[in-house]
Parts: sequence; C-alpha cells; structure tokens
Amino acid sequence: MDINRATASYTALTDPEKDQFKTLLSQHRVQMSLYTKQQNSVLEILDFINNTVGCSLRTHMQALSTLYDILKALKKRLAPTDRVRRLELARKYHALKKAPGTQALDMGLPQ
Repeated sequence: MDINRATASYTALTDPEKDQFKTLLSQHRVQMSLYTKQQNSVLEILDFINNTVGCSLRTHMQALSTLYDILKALKKRLAPTDRVRRLELARKYHALKKAPGTQALDMGLPQ
C-alpha cells in the first residue's frame, strides 16, 4: 500500500498509511545513519592523506574534490610505470653482471 501524497499532514493519514509511513521513516533513518558513517570514514581518510602527504604532492591534489580523484592522482604521480620498472630491472641486472672490483678473484679458490 502506498501513502497518499496529496495528504497534507500526518493526522490525515489512515492507520495503514501511518504504519507504512513509520516503516519508511525507520528505513530512511537507517540509510541516513549508514550514509553518515560512510561520509565520516571518507573524511577521515582524506584527513589522513592530507596529514601524511608531503607539500610537494599536495599541489597535485588541490583542485580535486573526491577521494577517488585524489587517490588516482597520487597513484599517477607515485606509482612507477612499466617503463620505469624495466629500466630499474635492467640497472639491477647490469650491476649483478659486474665483477666485484675491490676483491681478488682467486680469494675463494683452494690452494
């Protein structure tokens, strides 16, 4: 049963409509409570990010308004790209190929 929208006040509702209204109001309060908790959590995360991110990175976040956009911008700025990962891996590989320059080569050979 739906509530008559043309009714001007709560007292003009019938008993079944009043019960329906109370049920809908209760559901709305639960949804608002959940929404408020979620908003508070998002604000806490934003506050944590603002307190931990350095000044140089805050310039990338100034014009952004949503948590998703801020996290995306920080990831773009901080996460290494595939090209950078390949270059770093190649640098490590070339460093491993070099013989140690300060040690004698026959140090570990038995005599």
